[in-house]
Amino acid sequence: MVELRKEYEAWRAEADTQEWLEAEAIFSAISGRPENLGKDWWSWTEELRDRDEAALAAIAQEQKAEIDEYCVLQFLFDSQVG
Repeated sequence: MVELRKEYEAWRAEADTQEWLEAEAIFSAISGRPENLGKDWWSWTEELRDRDEAALAAIAQEQKAEIDEYCVLQFLFDSQVG
């Protein structure tokens, strides 16, 4: 398990991963919120739609568990097919 954790942390530190992972994870968290289910992103509240830094930071804090889970799943997927 320790080795897998090290692999995950190394994967997260890669520049290619950093380019997209956090933004995708936050997008997934926002789109999964009850008030956004079934809505297009351009229908979200203005601060989320326009990627206001404070709003995104709040989402990252409020939904840390969901975001972490998304990141781990992406790592496992990449490990399997990458």
